[in-house]
Amino acid sequence: MNIFYVKNLSGLAEITKNGNIYLNEKVKNLPKITRNFIIEHEKAHYLLKTDNEFIADFYSLQKNKFTEYKSLKKIVESVLNTLPFDRQEHFERLNNLIFNVAKIDYIENKNKKALNLMRTNRDIFDFPEIKSEIQEYSDIYKPEYKPEYKPEYKPEYKPEYKPEYKPEYKPEYKPEYKSENYRIMDDSYFRKLQRRMLEIEEGKKESKFEITTNHIVLIGIVLVFIYLIFFKSK
Repeated sequence: MNIFYVKNLSGLAEITKNGNIYLNEKVKNLPKITRNFIIEHEKAHYLLKTDNEFIADFYSLQKNKFTEYKSLKKIVESVLNTLPFDRQEHFERLNNLIFNVAKIDYIENKNKKALNLMRTNRDIFDFPEIKSEIQEYSDIYKPEYKPEYKPEYKPEYKPEYKPEYKPEYKPEYKPEYKSENYRIMDDSYFRKLQRRMLEIEEGKKESKFEITTNHIVLIGIVLVFIYLIFFKSK
């Protein structure tokens, strides 16, 4: 948003669609608060996207109030000195501005005269009386007291230690694979096998060769007989 001063401008100010503000060179010679009021008024049209003059005046009032000594009075005087008052809308704008200024003056400056002005039902053409009364305002600028900032002490938060919960490991159950003949092998096959092994062991015990004296005598006779046959014949 840029501001340009133009010599041959029909009014005091204009604003384009792209936000550029064009001011008449006469505005340079106006008081600072008057100049700022005009600029903020034009900004309101652009920022709020409105053609309503009353809304633009109120926006500019909020931006310029308490910016300098007797700012409320000077804002009203700015409108009085810049509007030509050649149509009824200008008087309505002035009345509306005076009401808003009086409201701010009463609430923030505790000015009872401003309250009386708000209660009075004035005709919009009662211009001289309004002008004289507005000049009586005791709008003295008081800077706002700002105490020294002290950050609130907050102890460092330390969360309570809680050991991490680890569930007990339980391996997944997998049933043991058993063939279809498992029960048969359990109930009959192994029993039969066991019996067969016992039978074999018993058969070995029965067929075990035992050497007796009869066996020795018989072997001796056989050997003598073989000797007689083979060696005596020669």
